[in-house]
Amino acid sequence: MKYKAESYARALVEAWHDSPTSEHDRVIERFIQVIRKNGDWNQIPAINTSLERLLTKEKGGKIVDIETARPLPTKIMQGLINNFRSPDIVNVKNNTKLIAGVRITLNGTEELDLSFAHKLRKLFRNA
Repeated sequence: MKYKAESYARALVEAWHDSPTSEHDRVIERFIQVIRKNGDWNQIPAINTSLERLLTKEKGGKIVDIETARPLPTKIMQGLINNFRSPDIVNVKNNTKLIAGVRITLNGTEELDLSFAHKLRKLFRNA
């Protein structure tokens, strides 16, 4: 790994903004060439995630990760997702380790953990 995924993402966004629309295809081609040349092709998923976070933040949005112990009914999940704004990106996944409940993380830093597993950890930590 020659560079971090965040560095690649920032470089691509800067090149994209600094180039005219007619050159955007060329920017992407050169970006891919650089990744291959540096031997960092295996970092594509991480670069994509960093790029998604960077562009969402640039638009004033947040990355929202919602983890549930089991799939929620569509109506409840839609109600939960509707609490976020248009530029926000909402990722939903199941995590059986939560036992029950939900955990919501904003931008990978702020966390609201209403899971049963969290309550158990808290209970035994204070015992």
